[in-house]
Amino acid sequence: MLLAVLTLGRTTVGAAWKAVREALVGNAVGALAAGALLIGLGSHTDAYAALLAPAMLLGFSLGPLLGIAYAQGLFTLVVATAFAQMAPVTWQLSEARMIDVATGSAIGLLCGLLAWPAGARREAVRAMAGLLRTCGTLVPPTAEDLLSPSPVAPVPPRTLPSLHRLRLAEAAYAQYRSESGTAADDTGPDWHAVLLVADHILMGAYRLPRFGLRPGNGPSPPCAGWARASASHLDRETGRIASLLIGDRPAPGTPLVPPPEGCSPATLSVDLEVWMTSLGLQLTRLEASAAQAHRSPGLDQAHRSPDPREDRR
Repeated sequence: MLLAVLTLGRTTVGAAWKAVREALVGNAVGALAAGALLIGLGSHTDAYAALLAPAMLLGFSLGPLLGIAYAQGLFTLVVATAFAQMAPVTWQLSEARMIDVATGSAIGLLCGLLAWPAGARREAVRAMAGLLRTCGTLVPPTAEDLLSPSPVAPVPPRTLPSLHRLRLAEAAYAQYRSESGTAADDTGPDWHAVLLVADHILMGAYRLPRFGLRPGNGPSPPCAGWARASASHLDRETGRIASLLIGDRPAPGTPLVPPPEGCSPATLSVDLEVWMTSLGLQLTRLEASAAQAHRSPGLDQAHRSPDPREDRR
């Protein structure tokens, strides 16, 4: 039953029901063939041993290529030839297999109905918004690290929670794109841009404290003030765009202010300036993509989902 749940579960009820129908048909045909095999061979275990390897080869190589029905039917034959060598069996082994698959299919359908009845779109939106919120908090401490050089080894911000969020967002997006009918869906925000922004922040938060160039005598007060204000601005912008992704209507944002005159590499880390400036441009493009997507007819409700902080899973 657990195997049926794992192999037949899909992220939409319609897709799960289609897989279950094909699996039940395949299992019914396989059960009839296995029952006839058990009746015909009886207790001749040598015959079952000789058939096991060819049955496994066919079931595990051709089954996935031909579809769920073939895979389930051939696997039923594999189960019959394997268990018939362990103890005397009858045609009722096929019946037990059918009951297990039907029960596992019902459990899988119920899980899909409760967890993601409409597919992985909302989960992808929720994961992407949570990723932006988490990554945005890395910008201020990264900037502060390069603004306060010290003779001791730097302590970069912790990136592990954001990396975990990145893996969840990538998995949710991959699942969403693998669903039927979404391969050509270009109506949503630019999800690749979200992943690129997150990767840009994570790379900077990891590399800049360790390898970033720092001014020899520390930053000048005007340049340090610009860097701190810009870092806080970028943190707020990631949270605001995350709210826009989930369907909220936050207040319009403002572009990143360029550094004041006189902020040369001698008075401000050039790596920090390039990192934050490019991040601001990326966020501007991402916001334009999200705003354009929400102006599309009927897309608001498709993207509207609970706050990512209320993720119950």
